[in-house]
Amino acid sequence: MTLRDPAEYSSHISFARICLYAAILSGLALIGLSAITLVPSAYLAVTKAALVLAWILITATIYSIRSFVIAYQCKRRLPQTYDRPCPEYITVATMFLILVTIFWPN
Repeated sequence: MTLRDPAEYSSHISFARICLYAAILSGLALIGLSAITLVPSAYLAVTKAALVLAWILITATIYSIRSFVIAYQCKRRLPQTYDRPCPEYITVATMFLILVTIFWPN
């Protein structure tokens, strides 16, 4: 485990806030989308949009939590639990799930 430079604190907090805003916006869009009375012909498109928004909500929340943990540990000069807030395995899995959701046949 390594120690980070305290100068990185502000950038981690900024990134965490951006991720938190993305999670809030996608959550609000998801709630708004679910409140719409559906036309049967648009059901598939709305379902796909809801799944994509849910994946974005989950991913943005994970990134935000990881960024806040890194910032907390950086500010208090603690050993780092995470090496970066956006590891490839989360990003690639999310992109794959979004693409599968969009291009899945009827």
